[in-house]
Amino acid sequence: GSCLRLRSISSPSHSFQQRRFFSTDNLDAKAKDHLPITVLNRISNSNKNPSIKRPDPSVPNAIPELEVKTLFDRTRKLVDAEKESEAIEILETELTTAPNDIEQLKIFNELIGIGGRIGNWEYAIQKSDEAIKTFQSKGNTSAIAYSLVIRAGIQEGLGMPSEQVCEQLRKVLEMDPNCYKACFELGTHALYAGAQNVDDPFEKFLEAKTWFDRGITILENSPKFLVDPDDKLDLHHMRAQLQLENSKIEDAVPDLEIVANGYHHPRFVVAWQQLAICQQSLKHWDQACISWGKFLHNAYYYAPYHDAKAFETMLGSALVNRGICEYHNEDPEMAELDLLGAINAQLGDFPMAHHYMGKIQMKKPTPDWNKVIEFNNKALKLDPKMAEAYLDRSSAFKALGMRQEFEADRKNFELLKRERMYQSLGKEKRPMMPM
Repeated sequence: GSCLRLRSISSPSHSFQQRRFFSTDNLDAKAKDHLPITVLNRISNSNKNPSIKRPDPSVPNAIPELEVKTLFDRTRKLVDAEKESEAIEILETELTTAPNDIEQLKIFNELIGIGGRIGNWEYAIQKSDEAIKTFQSKGNTSAIAYSLVIRAGIQEGLGMPSEQVCEQLRKVLEMDPNCYKACFELGTHALYAGAQNVDDPFEKFLEAKTWFDRGITILENSPKFLVDPDDKLDLHHMRAQLQLENSKIEDAVPDLEIVANGYHHPRFVVAWQQLAICQQSLKHWDQACISWGKFLHNAYYYAPYHDAKAFETMLGSALVNRGICEYHNEDPEMAELDLLGAINAQLGDFPMAHHYMGKIQMKKPTPDWNKVIEFNNKALKLDPKMAEAYLDRSSAFKALGMRQEFEADRKNFELLKRERMYQSLGKEKRPMMPM
């Protein structure tokens, strides 16, 4: 039992409209002013036991300003500040002096992305057509193919049906069989179609895997025409999503490890979160503790893209899950630090945090049975159907000689366990827990 959510597949149109930029546009003023550091400080100050200290802090003491290292860092900051025209002017100037086709293609893509970001599709189409003509005049098939894939993404954003978009992408591969970008988009479309087909998704999942495998193989064998280093990571990330959607958690781990250690922007935070969830699900407790720590340490990068409440809940869930992993990894002191951090910082309602705090009391040389009851009471108040909480509380009642309470909790535990079994078998009629 843990606070696990494994997967979520977005519509393919997300890939063009939102992949290139992260923004605070959708947040209200209150959320924008809600600096994540205040939440992180609440976590660090929430532990009431000063004797327990984590040797490697899981969260930084301050949020560093993201360093502006490249042209695109600078223009994306301008776009985030709603200075799109200034960013476009800089990029248009750089376009004329780009040292090679790949750099020129990157600039075209940034300009197209800005057009989509601000809803100026006419400008996005204009720059897309300009890119195609530019590379046609140079006879650069790889750049033409990549530009045609971006053009298909624009048409998708404007409402072209998925089937027509995929037909265009297949034609691109006929022209350039090594266009990894077309493989990525075709795989994404197949994965989304499979995720929507609840009855028989496996044919589409198999198709998606074929496209992702092909794209990754192309980049492994022909790395010279790599427009964006993140393109390769995108392929690994989407192949991991496919494995998760297909319940092949162990197969997703290698791809997620590549992604988590490779991304250099906020998306890598999601990869650490997914990797931690997979490792925890596989009961690789030590590895999961490390991955949850990496997620928590870098969560501030992701804060601007969530509203304040969602960010708090995300952090709280990570703390609780790491606490659970630390408990199973025979590190009750660190587990207590994380679980109390989530509880005392009021990051959300986490019945598992209280339940595992009760487990920690049970593992002490001299168990504190009253605290076991207290923590599991809180867990059951938040989740009245937590069978494990009834089981642990019944152990406390038995140790304290409270026979009637012990028998009642054991009965509820057995009923809830049977109810889960019926649910897993899809039975229509399930025994209900007595009031």
